[in-house]
Amino acid sequence: MAYIDAGGNLVIQQKGIPVVLLVKAQPDPRILVDENGRLLLYSDPTDEYGHGIMGDKLEASSLTLVATQPEPQIMRVIPASAGYVLEGIAPIWIDLDADGQREIVVTRSNAIDGAQLMLLNEMGGLIAAGPAIGQGGRWRHQLSAGPFGPDGEIELVDVLTPHIGGPLEFFQ
Repeated sequence: MAYIDAGGNLVIQQKGIPVVLLVKAQPDPRILVDENGRLLLYSDPTDEYGHGIMGDKLEASSLTLVATQPEPQIMRVIPASAGYVLEGIAPIWIDLDADGQREIVVTRSNAIDGAQLMLLNEMGGLIAAGPAIGQGGRWRHQLSAGPFGPDGEIELVDVLTPHIGGPLEFFQ
C-alpha cells in the first residue's frame, strides 16, 4: 500500500512497516503503479504557473519514479524544463510502441505557450512533443492511449481546452 501523507511524503507499507520517502508530492496526485510494483507520481509543487486547472494554484515541476523492490527507493526525479510545469494529477504511463519499455505522457505548460503533450522515456528523455496551444492560460489534457487507429494502431487521445469545451484530438 502506498499513500501521500500531509507533508507530501510517499509512505509505502511493506509487511506492515511504513517506509517514508521524501518525494515532495503534489497535494492531489494519483500514484501510478506498474507490473513491477514501481510507482510514478507528480512531485515538487510550484506556483510558478498558477493556471489552477485542478482547483488550486499548484502544479508539479517534476515526476518521481520509485522502486518498491527489494526496498523502497527513489529511482529518479524527472524535472520539467526550466520555466515549465506539469499540469494535471497524473501522467499516462504505458508502453505506447510495444517495445517492452514504458513511456510517460504529460501535459507540459508555461505562461507564454500554454499546454502541450510531451512523450518521455523513463530517463526523462524527450521522444516526441505535440503542438503547444500558443498562449498561456489554455490547457490540453492527455486522456487515454489505446487501439483507436483505423487499423488498431495505438493512438494517444487528448482534449484541447477542456475547461472551455474543446475537441478531442488523436495522435500517433
